[in-house]
Amino acid sequence: MDFDQNIKPGTFRMYRENVAIQSLPKTTLPALEKPLVLISSVFPRLLKLHPEIKQVYYPCSGTDVSASDFFDDIIYTDIDGPTVNALRRAGLTAYQSNANQFNPERRIDLLILFNPHLNFNQTSDLVKKVSPGLVLTNNYHHTADYLMANNSLKLEEKIEKLYYLFAKK
Repeated sequence: MDFDQNIKPGTFRMYRENVAIQSLPKTTLPALEKPLVLISSVFPRLLKLHPEIKQVYYPCSGTDVSASDFFDDIIYTDIDGPTVNALRRAGLTAYQSNANQFNPERRIDLLILFNPHLNFNQTSDLVKKVSPGLVLTNNYHHTADYLMANNSLKLEEKIEKLYYLFAKK
């Protein structure tokens, strides 16, 4: 490497070197995740409250597959192709789609909304279209706040201080 020793204070210059394409890492599928709080507390508590849950829809899922440890019938959707491919390779039902454009076309017992980057109208439209019996969410992107303002849902329980369970009124 040949560094330029004549760089004056207050200036910036990047070092550039040609890198052989063979030395670059190959693209890999994203790693699937199962956050511990969901596996150890949130989903067990949810099933204690509602053992009747069968059909689950999880839009904007990213790489979180923790729900698969508790439910057999889950539809995952995400806009990111490599993420959807990783979910499919794990044997899960996954579609590459915008959350508000995909329609599960069946009854949904539980809608999971963890960290969806949806605004108030998008969240309301999704809940209206899917018409779930229950919605489990967090408030990372204000999703719980949006659902509290939704007249068709009521807060049933707060789980582990960060997760909110809403039910139809």
